[in-house]
Amino acid sequence: MELSKSAMTRRDGQTGFTLLEVLVALTILAIALSALVKAAGDGARVAERLEGNSLAHMIAVDEMNRLRLSGEWPQAGSSSGQFEIGPDRWRWERDVETTESPMLRRVRLRITEDNQRGGQAMLVSFIHNPVAGTETDNADAQP
Repeated sequence: MELSKSAMTRRDGQTGFTLLEVLVALTILAIALSALVKAAGDGARVAERLEGNSLAHMIAVDEMNRLRLSGEWPQAGSSSGQFEIGPDRWRWERDVETTESPMLRRVRLRITEDNQRGGQAMLVSFIHNPVAGTETDNADAQP
């Protein structure tokens, strides 16, 4: 079905959009583009925060593994400190608690980034007394 030439022209013989139609279209376009820019900005902030949290988690796992592999039996109590990795400054807090078993300690490690990204992670684990474990293993090995 084709529109006749007379249906596409206005009464006064001019073709095109009115100023009001153009303003309405531009308003709709501006609203859509501002929503798109906001969504892109929010996505970038979420990605940056996720990167910081992932790095904090990797640091926490690494520090907990270092404590386990060191062979030291951590004393109950709290300790904290700071360190730097590249341009980023990090804070750590370690809480060691006794448990019902005298051979286990509960270790809670918090890692927090001191910059705008604000990465953070908390890791809770149990550490076995290396001296008690060795004695137990040796006692079991004897005939």
